[in-house]
Amino acid sequence: MPAASAALRPWSRTIHALTHLLAILSLFSLALEYGFETPPIAIVWLHALQIAAGVSYALWISMQLVSAPAPERLRGRRLEAALVVAAAIALALRCWLEPAACLATLQVCMLLGIGIALLRIELPWARWSLAPGRALASVFLTVILVGGTMLWALPTATAPELSHQTRKYFAWHVLNCYFTATGATCVTGLTIYDLETDFTLLGQIVILAMMQIGGVAMMTFGSIFGMRVAEAAAPFQVRRIVRGIIGITLLLEAIGAVLLCPMWPDSVGGPLMRAYYSVFHAVSAFCNAGFALNGNNLIPYARCWGVYASIMPLIVLGGLGYPVLADLLAWARTRFRSRLSLHAQCVLLTTGVLVLGGALLLFATESVDRRSSEERRQSDARRDDSSTAWAGARLPHGERAAAALFQSVSARSTGFRTVRLDAESFSSAGQLVLWSLMFIGGAPGSTAGGVKTVTVFAVVVAAVGALRGRRAVTAFGRTIPPDVLWRAGLVMLGMLGLMALTALLLSLTEHAPLPQLIFESVSAANSAGLSTGLTPRLTVAGKIIIMLSMFSGRLGPLILALAATGGAAPARGDYPEESVVIG
Repeated sequence: MPAASAALRPWSRTIHALTHLLAILSLFSLALEYGFETPPIAIVWLHALQIAAGVSYALWISMQLVSAPAPERLRGRRLEAALVVAAAIALALRCWLEPAACLATLQVCMLLGIGIALLRIELPWARWSLAPGRALASVFLTVILVGGTMLWALPTATAPELSHQTRKYFAWHVLNCYFTATGATCVTGLTIYDLETDFTLLGQIVILAMMQIGGVAMMTFGSIFGMRVAEAAAPFQVRRIVRGIIGITLLLEAIGAVLLCPMWPDSVGGPLMRAYYSVFHAVSAFCNAGFALNGNNLIPYARCWGVYASIMPLIVLGGLGYPVLADLLAWARTRFRSRLSLHAQCVLLTTGVLVLGGALLLFATESVDRRSSEERRQSDARRDDSSTAWAGARLPHGERAAAALFQSVSARSTGFRTVRLDAESFSSAGQLVLWSLMFIGGAPGSTAGGVKTVTVFAVVVAAVGALRGRRAVTAFGRTIPPDVLWRAGLVMLGMLGLMALTALLLSLTEHAPLPQLIFESVSAANSAGLSTGLTPRLTVAGKIIIMLSMFSGRLGPLILALAATGGAAPARGDYPEESVVIG
C-alpha cells in the first residue's frame, strides 16, 4: 500500500487541482442554468460540465480512499463516499428514470461535495498567517459582493418588473440588491425589497445562503478568538471548532424547521413549500437575521404557537454562541456535576435578566393608554389596527405579554416582529427600551450583534465594584482580568461612536424625526434589524450610510477586541504621575 500511495500521489494532485477548477466552473454553470430563462450557453454543454465535475470529484475521492491505509479508508470520508455512490446511482439510472430528476440529484450531490470540501479547509488566517480582522472583513465583503451581484445579474432572481429596469432605475435596483446582500450577510435584517414579492425562489435561496454563511462565519471567528486559539491554533483544532459549529447549527435549525412546518397556512403551498418556509425562517432565526418571507414579517403569525415554540428558542440559542453551547453540552455530559465556565455563567445570567427585564418593561410601557377619548372612539370605530398595533393597550393582556416577551428576545439582534413598531403603534418609551436591548445584543462568539452581553456585564460589575471601593473585579468567585475591562470599555466606546456618527449622517440626508433616525442607526450598527418604517424610504446616500453602518457594526466589536489584545507598544519613556478630577 505505501508503494501504491506513492505512485498515485502525483496523479492525485493533478486530479485535485482539476476538481477545484471544474467545481468553480460547475457553480458558474448552475448560475447560468437557473439564473436565466434562456441560458447564454447551450444547456447540454452546461450539463456536460457538471457531469465532468462530478466524475472528477468521484475519481479524486476514490484515489484518496485507495491510497489510505485499510483501517482508515473511510474515517472522515463517509459523507464523500456516500455522495459519490449517490451520484453514481443517479447517472446509472438516467437511462431508465426521469433524466431531470437524476440530473437534479447529481447537482445536489455536487453542491454538498463542494460544501464539505470547504469545511475541510482551515481558515485562511490560520493557514497563511492572515490577520483575523482582515480575514473576517474579506470573507464578509466577498460574500456581499458575490451575493449582491447574483441578485441583480441573474434575471430570474428578482421579479420581472425589477430585473428589467433600465438607466437610473437599474442603478437603484443594483444598490438595493447590494443593500439586501449586506443585510443578509451581516445578519441585520434590514431590506429595501419585499422578500416575498420582489425576489423569486432563486433570489430567496441566495439570501438564505448569505444568511447562513454570515452567521456561521461570525460564530467561527468569534468563538476561535474567545477560546484563545486565534494565535496558536493548529489547523486540526480550527477545523474541529468549525465542524462543531456547523454540526450544532444544522442540528438546531433542523429541529426548529420541523417545529415550524405545521405553522404555515395552506396559502403557502404544498409540503415542499412548507418545508422551504420552515428551513428559511429557522436559519433566519438561529442566525439572528430577522428576514421573513412575508411583507409584514411575522405579524400575521402572532397567534401561532410555532413562533414561540421554535423562533424564540432559536433566537436565544443563536445568541448564546458556540462557546456557551459547547460548555452546556459538556456540562450535560457530566450530569450537571461539573462547573460552568465564568463566560457561560455571565452570558446565561445577563441573557436571562435582559429577556425577562425587557419583557416586563415593554409590557409596562405598552399597557398605558395615552390616547385621548376622541382617538379611542375613532380607533374603536375603525377596528383596523387592533390586531397589530401595540401602543395604547390596544392588544389583550395575554397577547400583549406574548408580544412583549417575543420583542424582548428579538430586539437584541434578530429583527423579527409580531406587532407594528411605527410611531402610531408603538410608544416612545417602548422605543427607548428597544434601543437599550439592541445596543447590548447577544453573546460573544454568537450570531448576534451589539456590544455583547459579556461586555455590558463586565462594565456593570466593574462599576459596582468601584462604588464599593474594590479594586479587583470579581464575579461568581472569579477575578476578571483588567485587560478584559479595557476591551469592554473600548468596544462600548467604539459602538457608541458608530451609532452617533450614523445618526448624524442620516440627519443630514434624510427628512425624518430624530427618534426615527436614532432607531434606524442603533438597529443598523448593532445588527438588530428592527425598523420603524424608514428603511424603504431611505435616499441613495442614506442607503449607503446604513450599509456601511451594518458592515462596521457587524465586524467592529470583534475587530476592536482583537486590536486590544495585540502586544503593547514600547513606551517612549516614563512620565510623572498626576491625578485628574472625575465626576
